[in-house]
Amino acid sequence: MMLASWLCCLGGLFIASGVSLSQYGMVKSPLRHTHPSSGMSSTNAAICSGVCLSIKTQKIGVPSLDKAIATAPKSVKPTTALASSSRRRTSVHARGEAASKIDRAVSAAAYLVPLLDGLRYSKFLLRDFPQLAAVFVPLTPLIKLYLSVPYAGLILFFVLYFGIAQNRRFSRFARFNGMQAILLDVVLNVPALAERFLLPAEALNSSVGLWLFIQAYNTVFLYLFVSALYGSISSIMGKAGRIPLIANAAEASSSNF
Repeated sequence: MMLASWLCCLGGLFIASGVSLSQYGMVKSPLRHTHPSSGMSSTNAAICSGVCLSIKTQKIGVPSLDKAIATAPKSVKPTTALASSSRRRTSVHARGEAASKIDRAVSAAAYLVPLLDGLRYSKFLLRDFPQLAAVFVPLTPLIKLYLSVPYAGLILFFVLYFGIAQNRRFSRFARFNGMQAILLDVVLNVPALAERFLLPAEALNSSVGLWLFIQAYNTVFLYLFVSALYGSISSIMGKAGRIPLIANAAEASSSNF
């Protein structure tokens, strides 16, 4: 009984090895010929050997092939979060390419709010490079109006948030750019809070401390200016420009709403 089972197992292994090697062209498969004695094809002989092997294994307590296949783990599908993130990012750019003229104009104008709010960080840079002031000459009337209205920054912030970023009447392209402008304005509060609560009063008395303070102001304003310029130009061109540090948060907010 045990000898017959072992012989059946060895026969099945040799048949399987012949099939595997013939698939890769390493040996000539014997399954392609007809059995000389019975006229049965080698494929049918392999099937018979497999049936015999299954019967023998059931008798000696080994789980059957059908049960092993039934209990085999199913293939795992790709993560739904990654797929939804890819669809979300693609849809933002797709809507950006088909943005209307109104959406482009609104998106480009939204970046003026953080730019006006961050002009206080430009005092050292414009003092050292007065040629850069020519860039803001077209915005002079708007800057004067902004500085003359009390709490203009706070008013424009809520207008931008509720009027554009959270307004379903605008396209997702406009809401995405509006949220980026809001987050860019929020980022400006970080150096302001650090200056108020973390900067020692005697730090500006030394030349090194003053130099570091000036460089920090210039860095904040350059980041703000380049980001606002990039966002405005991308909006006019109908593209969803992604600003570093805030693009992912803006995209998530515009997608969830």
